[in-house]
Amino acid sequence: MSWHAHKLHLQLTVITLVGLVARSAMAITEVNGSLITFNPNGGWSWFQDPRVIVDNNQLIIGSVAGTSAAGVSAGDIRVTSYNLTSQLANTFTLHSALQQDDHDVPALVTLPDGRYMAIYQQHGNDNLARWRISTNPGSIAAWGTEQTGNANPANDGNGNTYANPFYLSVDSTLYNFSRSVGYDPNYSTFTGLNLTNDSSLTFHYGGHFMYWINPNNGVNGATGGAGRPYVKYASNGVDKIWFVNTEDHPQNYFNSLYAGYMSFDASGVGTVHRSDGSLIPGSNGQLSTAQAPFPAPANNNAAANRQRHRLQLFAHGIHQDFRWKRQ
Repeated sequence: MSWHAHKLHLQLTVITLVGLVARSAMAITEVNGSLITFNPNGGWSWFQDPRVIVDNNQLIIGSVAGTSAAGVSAGDIRVTSYNLTSQLANTFTLHSALQQDDHDVPALVTLPDGRYMAIYQQHGNDNLARWRISTNPGSIAAWGTEQTGNANPANDGNGNTYANPFYLSVDSTLYNFSRSVGYDPNYSTFTGLNLTNDSSLTFHYGGHFMYWINPNNGVNGATGGAGRPYVKYASNGVDKIWFVNTEDHPQNYFNSLYAGYMSFDASGVGTVHRSDGSLIPGSNGQLSTAQAPFPAPANNNAAANRQRHRLQLFAHGIHQDFRWKRQ
């Protein structure tokens, strides 16, 4: 994307506010409080979460290095711990020079045994999800070897990118949402997690969660393929994962915003709901476990009515349309 590269040179910082002062302009280092630099060579994108977790009196922060300097290589995948009491930071490199791209930022999750798992993926250059698990609970000092799984079994040329892992206790499963098959939101699962070790950890591709057909592709200079929803996720860590999304990249479509959530039971069956709680019709609203959408999507209603927008969430291949009017 044309807009992502500049973010790689940003420092990861936090501002502790102690008051509000009206000013016409402020320098980047001029703050009403203490400016804390966690990592002087780390960047983020917006579409990996959680990029920061709070655990064991520390912030655990994932980042990707934007430049080669001071012993760090551009594209290093890194995790930093910041102790909230001592205010000291330590950084560990998970993968050296993977790719100088903010899409590769590791997303972080605390496993049931207290160890950390970092998942990171290239910008569609291959089909892999990559992950490492910390050796000890509550510490980033040492990590197990990198492992990989195929998050795009269709091998359709769209690769895999954007990691969004969430552990749900109801079915002891970790769900990782990413962009893969169809250039769309998909998900993979990690099972075998327990309170003591990861000896039975198993990776599976899950399904094709959502897709969008851009009626303007190739029209008036619009580019970007058939469409690619951008999604933000959040979870309660028990049985629900919420999502908010657009239809496409903002340079390719005048987007609307959509919201809903997935609910899971103890057997791992997921159902997709509108934000008001109503179930999406079709196969009892169950979350897709298919690689390819079925049936083939119909012509997009937005092409016929510019005030209506269409988004498909797949439930075992049955899609449901969300529509509203742009004000």
